[in-house]
Amino acid sequence: MSKKKTTGALLLALLGMGLLGQHADAALFGLPKSLKTASVLDGVEMNLPIWGPSAKSFYCVQHLTACQRLPREAQPRQMAPKELPRQAQPKDELQLDPSPLAQPRQVALFSAPKALKGQLERVPQDTPTLAPMAHTVFCLKYPKECEVRKIAFRGTKLDLTEERMADLTAVNLKVNRNIRPERNTLGLAGEKWLISPTSGDCNDYAVTKRHELLEKGWPSRSLLLAEVVMPSGEHHLVVVVRTRQGDLVLDNMASSVRPWTQTPYRWVRIQSSANPKFWSSVKPVARSV
Repeated sequence: MSKKKTTGALLLALLGMGLLGQHADAALFGLPKSLKTASVLDGVEMNLPIWGPSAKSFYCVQHLTACQRLPREAQPRQMAPKELPRQAQPKDELQLDPSPLAQPRQVALFSAPKALKGQLERVPQDTPTLAPMAHTVFCLKYPKECEVRKIAFRGTKLDLTEERMADLTAVNLKVNRNIRPERNTLGLAGEKWLISPTSGDCNDYAVTKRHELLEKGWPSRSLLLAEVVMPSGEHHLVVVVRTRQGDLVLDNMASSVRPWTQTPYRWVRIQSSANPKFWSSVKPVARSV
């Protein structure tokens, strides 16, 4: 009986030794190598040196997916920018650059930047200045011509419609035709600024045109007398019509109504749009005619 027990113990010992020999290369936590190769712990980055240099960090044990490395052959190949494939586009499709710099910029009159558009479209009034002496006498003789009139058109800016442009053209031609030109040879003493005379100089043309438009219901804020200097050096008077689209000039030296920027004059002073009795100097503006 004792021999049988001894033989059984030896067999058990031999069996145990065989099992230990088969799994002698057991890995961490006592897992057999055959199970370890299939474990999700494979590829976990060795991070923190706890329990020795080869221990797993607690973060990686808790976040296996974040710490696992993909095999080199499974990682997507990083392509250089020059190697990126271009998508095929139809030949007849126009390719546009969506960047802001590639978009056409809005330009204003005479290809000026948009920020300068208002300065070019309107005569730039500078500082208050004295009115011409002849205009002061004119207001005493024709007081209604120097009153603020704002009956016909409402709003702060006047739209230049086809009908209003037709009015301007008709008045400009009519006055230029009805007044016979007569040069003033007496200088300041000969300036009388008369409305609808049979003959007269530039001053009479200008105040008559403004009077005709006022009678048609135009607001006084849009009809401004302005003193300019011609290329010859002679002083000259014109009517500036202020509209939403820009300032236009009625001139006895021209049969057409044109923008103020297309005149060859140097601008000196202009009536205030707030009150016809007040005048302002004109700010110099560099422009080409």
